[in-house]
Amino acid sequence: MERTLATYHLGHAPIELARLTLQAELLRPITERLLRSAGLAPGMRVLEIGCGAGDVSFLAADLVGPQGRVVGIDRAPEAIQHATERARSGGLRNVTFYKGGPDIPLSGEEPFDFLIGRYVLVHQQDPVGFMRLATANLRPGGTLAFHEPDSSLIAPSRPPIPIYDAFNAQYHSATQTALAGKEAAFRLAAIFADCGLVSSEGFCERLVGLENSDLFFLWRATSYLAFKSGLYPDQATSDAAQLAADLQTAVRTVHGQVFGPDQWCLWAKLPA
Repeated sequence: MERTLATYHLGHAPIELARLTLQAELLRPITERLLRSAGLAPGMRVLEIGCGAGDVSFLAADLVGPQGRVVGIDRAPEAIQHATERARSGGLRNVTFYKGGPDIPLSGEEPFDFLIGRYVLVHQQDPVGFMRLATANLRPGGTLAFHEPDSSLIAPSRPPIPIYDAFNAQYHSATQTALAGKEAAFRLAAIFADCGLVSSEGFCERLVGLENSDLFFLWRATSYLAFKSGLYPDQATSDAAQLAADLQTAVRTVHGQVFGPDQWCLWAKLPA
């Protein structure tokens, strides 16, 4: 079991929960396309595994409506408390958060129609074992959907921007030692197959930073500092803002295009 379930490398301090919310704002359109494409519909019961700050659960709650139900689980009590407070302040009554993982049965909960995980397998040493545990929470015919980043590639800037390319190489180096499941994104179909499932549909999108893409550069800078230094609280906010500004200025100078990691989104259904 210890090999199957990994500890989240970046922790759950308030500054990391804030970074996750920033990341969620950028990723929301892609995850929403995944949920809709995979068949999430009003009235469904949804489980999010590794919910963090709760943003994917909130997105799913919007899609299933008041007649549906969303449960988010995470092993970090700090994350559960934070997500619960956000749900309460937002008046969301169809979302509940629990401390736990896919290996811990949810007391009193019926099997779910739909399971979503975003940026979860990338942190697992054993993504197949993790996914097998996750499927136990679904009813027959239920859907699993995963949104994972491919951090294995270093995409060049266009036209070449030396400052950004150097940053991108450093970012890549920082993540390679931190991400236990860094190959999960481009092995999603194989992971499904190893769990006895066949993913017949999916898509991949590439995040692009342009000269006015403020959110993109702040996310890249903040995430780099998180992986590199663990988000040291006294300087992280100002350091991330300065790094983002420097990168964005370099791109603006040449009206360039830069790339973030590919976003792989696949889904599969359990046998009915």
